Amino acid sequence: MNVIDLPDPSTRGLYEEAISRYAAIVKSRAVGVHRLGDVRYPGLCDIDLLVVVEHEGLDNRYFFSALRRLPQRFHRLFLHEPFVLPAWSLRVLRYTTHRARKLIAGRDVLKPYTSSDEPAERWCRMLASYCSCAGFVSRTRSS
Repeated sequence: MNVIDLPDPSTRGLYEEAISRYAAIVKSRAVGVHRLGDVRYPGLCDIDLLVVVEHEGLDNRYFFSALRRLPQRFHRLFLHEPFVLPAWSLRVLRYTTHRARKLIAGRDVLKPYTSSDEPAERWCRMLASYCSCAGFVSRTRSS
């Protein structure tokens, strides 16, 4: 078995510093900056952020980039860039599994949007979870 990129021990404080520094950098152009989920296992968990913007800017990809805007020491905490959504598209949040949302900066514009709990949506989530687990088992067996 090959192990690549062992987890680095980290502190919850480093995560909080990265999140607050990021919010301070981007809040001038954000309606709201939200953390999605929680950091249960520092060093294993990544930071998931959702930024709501009023307008789609041509430079949003760069302006809201955590990897371009934050110092290198925080980069390992982000497995992907923050999600940037225009305010008019927030209804898509009905189809996400991110339930634990915490406002970091700006206005809490996500509050009215809760995840759908309709039977069809629950089936979709269950099948997506099954596919994800099946893929993980397959990759684990082959390695």
